[in-house]
Amino acid sequence: MKRWLQSVLLVVCCCLFLWAADFWNQKPYTEWKWHEINKMLGSSPWAVQQGFGERRTLSEESARQQEEVSREPLTKGVNEDVEVPSIVARQYFIRLQSAAPIRMALAQRAVLEGRLSQEQAADYVEIHPATGYIVVAVLVPRTQDRAELNLVGTEYLKSRAYLRLKKSKKRIYLEAYSSPAEMGGWEAYLYFPRYSGEDDLFQLEEEEFTFVCEFSSETRLSRRFNLSRMIFHGDLEI
Repeated sequence: MKRWLQSVLLVVCCCLFLWAADFWNQKPYTEWKWHEINKMLGSSPWAVQQGFGERRTLSEESARQQEEVSREPLTKGVNEDVEVPSIVARQYFIRLQSAAPIRMALAQRAVLEGRLSQEQAADYVEIHPATGYIVVAVLVPRTQDRAELNLVGTEYLKSRAYLRLKKSKKRIYLEAYSSPAEMGGWEAYLYFPRYSGEDDLFQLEEEEFTFVCEFSSETRLSRRFNLSRMIFHGDLEI
């Protein structure tokens, strides 16, 4: 009996885990709660993090403060993944801004904070930042200096920022860059072409791609994105 009960509980836990992991495919973004928004923007198939420097533990109070300062305006995103138990000296948050689920999370956050109506949020979700491009947003916490993101430009990054496909090993180099100062917020935008002629470069057969960006000799971002996990309502969404 005990073994049977343990098996049932294991199956239930697995189902709950899978459901929680794929909430973006289970219910409309207008029903997403705070913890789901934070997960989407901080640690999801479309959002990753990279830190540099010594890691230190957050106390309960500092974790609470980190959550409070994370709630920035729609165009000024910072760290929303407040469940991380520790922080590093320098932290970078990398999001696929061209992916609809990211825009949905930002829009729903603004609705919950009373800064947008549901109609305005829907309009924001529908506006693609640059059709035909993979748009990567790089953000830093509000307490971290953004100077290095403002000191570089398109020409500097053209040979230092690219998306590397796993199977074909193709490198798709940066076409344009907008700094936080230019955007008037906390995030930089990097634009990579999605198509070669009429061919979509990003196919499931590639399995994954790696975002690489060297802002300086001390800051080289390198994070992988799994294409098979980016299925949103039946389609590859990046």
